Amino acid sequence: MWVVRELVRFVLIVAIASAVSLGLAELWLWAHGGDSLRVIRTACAVVGFAVMLLGAAPGITLDGRVGNTFGGRGWYMRPADPTKPRLNPTAAFIGCGAILIALAAFL
Repeated sequence: MWVVRELVRFVLIVAIASAVSLGLAELWLWAHGGDSLRVIRTACAVVGFAVMLLGAAPGITLDGRVGNTFGGRGWYMRPADPTKPRLNPTAAFIGCGAILIALAAFL
């Protein structure tokens, strides 16, 4: 069951990144005009490379299994539940970036 949960999370991450890249492309087209397919392709590639860089950054994804939780005196870090496997954030970022770059290549 955890496989389905993690696949749904991954699809949501890709959908959000795709929406951001399409939104940036629409803003660019609205402001400057031009060929819509070329601008969408460029926006997908730029966001894809940026997301892959987020996955490659060591400081961001090393604590992937630790979540922020509100405690009695403020925010503190607590380990995630070890009985529930989770997709590594580095894999999610790299996979999302690869999908966006592939989308840019095939448009």
